[in-house]
Amino acid sequence: MRAFLFGAVVVLGSLVQAEEVRDVECRFLCFGAARGASAMAVSDGGGEVKVPLYSNRLSKPVVCQAKGGEISFVSGEDREPMAVATVPEGVEQAVMIFHKAMPVVDEEESGEQPDEVWKVCVIGLSKENFPNGGACIANVTGSSARYDIGEHEGTIEVGKFASIAAPEERNDFNQVPVIVETQAGDKWQKISETPVRFVEGMQFLITVDQAAKSGRKAIHQYKLFLGR
Repeated sequence: MRAFLFGAVVVLGSLVQAEEVRDVECRFLCFGAARGASAMAVSDGGGEVKVPLYSNRLSKPVVCQAKGGEISFVSGEDREPMAVATVPEGVEQAVMIFHKAMPVVDEEESGEQPDEVWKVCVIGLSKENFPNGGACIANVTGSSARYDIGEHEGTIEVGKFASIAAPEERNDFNQVPVIVETQAGDKWQKISETPVRFVEGMQFLITVDQAAKSGRKAIHQYKLFLGR
């Protein structure tokens, strides 16, 4: 009997934890919408919060509710399900980047090429992800990307991000070339070689993104001030 009660308590505790509701302060970006995009975040009580989606600037902070570690979004036009953002445990503030990606399906079974769907890249606003004087690089194109920034280099898969500390070797203006390439088949294509200024007390978000109409890939920079 005691074993049964203990098991019931463990299961109930797991369910309560899975359905935990918490507020998350979000700042949004969006890439992949040819004529703009409109979204609403769904709260636990069924309410909706308007989500501003821009590509040229980070939105102002918007408080959304995460239930069971997820925030659900619906289209602002027809209220149809749009995307789900998975928020890591302990994250109370985040940058959320909406981007288009191919769904994982079996084309042989479906017999046709699926349409792209909205995905959300979630980056917690922490000094671990945004080091003092450094940057966080997010890849929201449709292919792998790799970067070469001072002594830092690496590869970022679609929908993922990497954090780098401020490069040690900078010019007199604290600048370092940010070189980014994206994969095209079995080759790599350089899309940017841009000098970026790395200064203590400031952090950058760098997106590797793709224009919806032209398909042109580029990088963009967004300044953040998280303190030292």
